[in-house]
Amino acid sequence: MKGSHGIILVGITLQKKGEYEKSINYHEKGLNFLYKRLDLGDACVEFGDLYKSLGIAYEKIGNKSKAIENYENAIFNYAKLGATHKKNIICNCKTEKNTRKLKCMLFIKKKSTVLITLLNLFTLYASKEFFICFEFGSKRAISIKEKQINENNYNQGKKRVKQDKSELC
Repeated sequence: MKGSHGIILVGITLQKKGEYEKSINYHEKGLNFLYKRLDLGDACVEFGDLYKSLGIAYEKIGNKSKAIENYENAIFNYAKLGATHKKNIICNCKTEKNTRKLKCMLFIKKKSTVLITLLNLFTLYASKEFFICFEFGSKRAISIKEKQINENNYNQGKKRVKQDKSELC
């Protein structure tokens, strides 16, 4: 995966400079490189990030159908990463203190990337008059954010209860 990192960085740099067609080229090369190095079943943060960047680039050049396709792939890869590897990554971080795995674990906790990608996707749906999809996507993004807030509040409450119990003893 080390070789793909340089290709991906060139694509990101070109995208920031506004050279979207060139950045698409490099992002697709990065995807091909990753697919050759990993099994198709492997989940990896880079896949989701590359698809998201491709979605942004295609949206900027006006190719909305390719943008939607790439945003959907990004969502799929983020979900796959979270669903299949969260427990393994946490265990590996505890035993190995491997920074790459720690980065993945922190990424999974940071759901805002998925939320932003969902909002990008459903904004495109709305622009293509997919109002039903847009409505579903908006509700889904809001429910993800509300769930995240509720989980944070619940965890804070558990910490307070533990703290109160320790003060009583």
